[in-house]
This record gives sequence, C-alpha cells and structure tokens, in this order.
Amino acid sequence: MRSGMVVVTDPELAVGFRLAGVEVAEAASPAEAEEIVQRIVLGSDVGLVAVSEEFQRHFGEGLRQLLREAAVPLVVPFPGKEAYSWKVEDRLGYVADLIRSAIGYHIKLTR
Repeated sequence: MRSGMVVVTDPELAVGFRLAGVEVAEAASPAEAEEIVQRIVLGSDVGLVAVSEEFQRHFGEGLRQLLREAAVPLVVPFPGKEAYSWKVEDRLGYVADLIRSAIGYHIKLTR
C-alpha cells in the first residue's frame, strides 16, 4: 500500500512547503516537473502528489494518460503564486472547476 505525500513545485514555493514539514521535489521547469511526476508514478511508494497547477497545465499526453490509468498515486494540482492576486469571484470559479473535474458535476458556489 502506498502512503505519504510529495509536493512538486518551483523553488520559490518549495521553502514554504518544507517549513510545513512536507516532502518537496523542486522543479525549475514544467518539463522537469513532468519527469519527476512520471518517476513518482512509475516507481515510488507515494500515495499523493500535489503538483503546481502551472506545471500540470504543461504535462504531455503521455503523462496525462498514465495518470488516468494509475489508481495510485493521486495527483492533485494546486494553485501557484498567481492565485494570491485573484478576486473572490475568480477563486469561487476556480474551486467550482476543480470540483467539476473531480466529480463530473457542476456545483454552483455562492457566498
């Protein structure tokens, strides 16, 4: 059984995750992040991979197919640095999109 968590992010955000006690794999580019995630999926005992959304957007079709077929680890994108400048409405839309992609239904979020 796989357990544990790894965060794949850029060096700038990696510091904060390390301070929180999370294992981090730093990537300087989307291509490097793709290689790291592929290595984790194919040969690691990690159960959850949190990857910067900025990197995840650039994953190739080969890795996307591998992630669809693999039951474990669960790969979850998280918003990067640009998320801190969003308006509340943008954040709600972002969360709604995440929910829709995870469960296949549209849920309307209101304040």
